[in-house]
Amino acid sequence: MTCILFYISLFMITWFFRIIDIVNMCLMFMTLVSVVTGWSYASYQIVVHGILSSFTIVPLMVIDMWGTAVYQIGVAVLCVYLNSTSKYITVQHLEEIP
Repeated sequence: MTCILFYISLFMITWFFRIIDIVNMCLMFMTLVSVVTGWSYASYQIVVHGILSSFTIVPLMVIDMWGTAVYQIGVAVLCVYLNSTSKYITVQHLEEIP
């Protein structure tokens, strides 16, 4: 799912090239790297990304950018899901280490 939203952000930056698309692409890249590498700071970055995405939903709806607002809702839901599963995966990996 993270990879799909990253590709969508790449499409949006090449098609529209707006400031919000550039920020989305940078944050999605950092989230994708955090998920793939599993570094210890990954959960903080995912939480920050989710908070920033949820803060932009209402202003995007007000200025009639519904497609981007729906994308931000998807990113916020993804960040909540990643944060809840990253704790489970971390505990599972620690239990497997002898």
